[in-house]
Amino acid sequence: MHCSSGTTTADTCHTGIATDDLVRNQHLGTSKPTNQEELEQAREALRLSEARHESLLRIIQHRFTSVQDLLDFALEEGIKLTGSRIGFIHRYDEKVRQFTRNSWSREVMDECRISERHSTHPLDTAGTWAEAVRLRHPVIINDSQSLMQGVPEGHAPLHRFLTIPVLSNGTIVAAIGVANKASDYDDTDVRQLTLLMDTTWKIVQQKRTEEKLRKSEQRLRVIFDASQAGILMLDQRGVITFANRRMAELFGCGMEELIGSSYADHLHPSEKGTGHGRLLQMISGESDNAFTERRYLRGSDEDFWGFLSMKRLEDRDGRLQSLVGTIADISDRKLAEEYRNKALDFVEALLAQSPMAIRIFDGKSGDCVLANRAASEIAEGSGHALLQQNFRKLASWRDAGLITLAESVLTDGLTQRVETELHTTFGKTKHVAYYLSRFMADEKAHLMVIGRDISERKRLEEENRHIEAQMLHVQKLESLGVLAGGIAHDFNNILTAVLGNADLALALLPPSSPARDNIQRINQAASKAAELARQMLAYSGKGHFITERLNLNALVNEMLQMLDVSISKKARLCFNFSDSLPDISADATQLRQVIMNLIINASEAIGEQCGQITFTTGVMECDRAYLSKIWITEQLAEGKYVFMEICDTGCGMDPETAAKIFEPFFSTKFTGRGLGMAVTLGIVRGHRGAITVESEKGRGTTFRILLPACEQTPVQAPPSSHRGEKWRGSGTVLLVDDEETIRAVGKAMLSLLGFRVITAVDGQDALELFRRNRTDIDCVLLDLTMPRMDGEQTFQELRRIEPGIRVVICSGYSEQDIAARFMSQGLAGFIQKPYKLSDLEWAMKDLVAPVPANGQDHAC
Repeated sequence: MHCSSGTTTADTCHTGIATDDLVRNQHLGTSKPTNQEELEQAREALRLSEARHESLLRIIQHRFTSVQDLLDFALEEGIKLTGSRIGFIHRYDEKVRQFTRNSWSREVMDECRISERHSTHPLDTAGTWAEAVRLRHPVIINDSQSLMQGVPEGHAPLHRFLTIPVLSNGTIVAAIGVANKASDYDDTDVRQLTLLMDTTWKIVQQKRTEEKLRKSEQRLRVIFDASQAGILMLDQRGVITFANRRMAELFGCGMEELIGSSYADHLHPSEKGTGHGRLLQMISGESDNAFTERRYLRGSDEDFWGFLSMKRLEDRDGRLQSLVGTIADISDRKLAEEYRNKALDFVEALLAQSPMAIRIFDGKSGDCVLANRAASEIAEGSGHALLQQNFRKLASWRDAGLITLAESVLTDGLTQRVETELHTTFGKTKHVAYYLSRFMADEKAHLMVIGRDISERKRLEEENRHIEAQMLHVQKLESLGVLAGGIAHDFNNILTAVLGNADLALALLPPSSPARDNIQRINQAASKAAELARQMLAYSGKGHFITERLNLNALVNEMLQMLDVSISKKARLCFNFSDSLPDISADATQLRQVIMNLIINASEAIGEQCGQITFTTGVMECDRAYLSKIWITEQLAEGKYVFMEICDTGCGMDPETAAKIFEPFFSTKFTGRGLGMAVTLGIVRGHRGAITVESEKGRGTTFRILLPACEQTPVQAPPSSHRGEKWRGSGTVLLVDDEETIRAVGKAMLSLLGFRVITAVDGQDALELFRRNRTDIDCVLLDLTMPRMDGEQTFQELRRIEPGIRVVICSGYSEQDIAARFMSQGLAGFIQKPYKLSDLEWAMKDLVAPVPANGQDHAC
């Protein structure tokens, strides 16, 4: 490395020695020698000095690649300078007392035959060549015989030997030896070699220092160039005096443009005020460092965010030498922070606006660390109050079993779902659905509770369960009604044959016949069976009703004496009639049966204990909400309903019993048939009404009957004519029934009444017979329920063939149902099974005129 003066350090180090030699040479050159010998000595000294200077000059001027190269070259110069043939230089470490082989002359390497050559030699085992180090002064051996003693076999031959220690600051750092000079070695050789090595070693030290500095600069340059942060130095004016490549890349310019530019010119316009002000503070010494985020320009079109770290570099007196700083590009981090902040804002908005309640608890302490708005709304408490809670101390959580569940989730990490009724700290009762899960944050377990208020859903589910139970019960009753109706229908067919044949027998037997009593008893038993069938039809809602407009209060008043004698002497009957009660359209007889059934049931519930039966009437507006809560109901219309309520203080019923009371043949009485309440239900349903039941074991029972109030006065049906008159008909009747017994008895009864009868087994058979005999047939007696083609289809086909044909429907169902099905279709009449001869006579009498006095029959 060259200094500014243009001379090397070796030149400077050698100046003192060279100056001494120069003074000595000048002295020898100017003084007069005393004799010829002194003159020769002076010339020789001058020659040696010049030779040494030439050697030093060659050493200085030589381009060395390494310290090793320098020492190899210096050894050769030392050999030449002393007139030797071979030599060595070994470095020495005084701390470990050990030599390290460094340089051998080429001749030594050529002549040496030692098989094992060691790179290191301890001082204690070294031979004569190390004596100078042991003695710490030069050693000359000119005796070849003593010199070769102890030399290993194969060593280069030695004749004369000179070795000197090389010292640096009083420490031996090396040893140099030369050998095999043509003449003996003397002090001149010692001086020449010592001066040469002193100067050489100073050059070695300088080279080593320069090498270290070069490597240090190289490392720093690599570090600077490899750094992902920009590095710069500013002078007292804020001008950039040094920068690495990364700094130029960040500022978007070349190194030539960057060096000498002002730091403030690279600041973004939004940062110039604060950035330049802070720079002046550091230059003035008001601040000695800066660690901040700054926005910088990158070229002319872009900018970036950088993190600036800057400090003052001062001399020993505290004066500013430069400002040293680094700028790291944090644009990606700022962008990530922006995205993170947006994400946090999004999450916060999501939490705030979420319809789901979200609460976070510290898994270790149990404290609530987060609660959103929905959580406050569910609890109906403030968010601040929720944040003060600890889930392990909440009584509501303990009562609902949530604490145990939460601890389980925190332990095993398995998400759990639970629905529970929660009595909150704020005095509210809510049905809630919670999801409890565990998550880790900051290496700590947290409990997350996500929930929603399901109180409305639970209410709807309860309503749905109630409606479903209603529907199932209604379907059950409907099924039982269909079954009862079907049984009653088939039973009526059988009873029609029994009663018809009994009537025919009574008509044909003489009054004195002993069989008349038996036949009358058959008739009476069959009539009772027919009454049972009518009750079954009443339960199914298809009984025979004769409706009229009536007042419920008046109807009950008419029954007071009958009701009073029907109840137990221990029961007291009280009435609470509503004034201005609207009329209802009902069958008075059927309604009396309903009232009687309920009053007798209430009396039997009171039993032998004293009690009270309260009969209440009234009117109420029923909307869909109220009607949907009624247990025994169908799709009733909204509007005004008249009600009667029978309340007793009897034994009451449990829910299981109350659910079965309307089932046919179910009775809690030992002798009961189980049809009383079933018939009551059928009658009420037949009137398009409903029943509600409220009962509690040991507290009594309340029945409420709802019947639709009348909107207008019903049209009264004209009374039947010709009743009670002796009558005989004529003409041809087509009798259609799938039961052979009914066809037989019906034909006999019609024949007894004066008609000619044609019978058909079903609808299709009837149509074929009608087509063949349409001019002879005056009317048709048609069964409603038949295989292949039922009565309704047959009726329509008959009217299509002959629009004026008169048809009487015969069925076990009520006249109201038949009238509804055949409304406006021209039905001539109806007769309900089972019928007697008198019933058939009345039905047929309405179709024909009476027989004239001349005895000629008129067709029906």
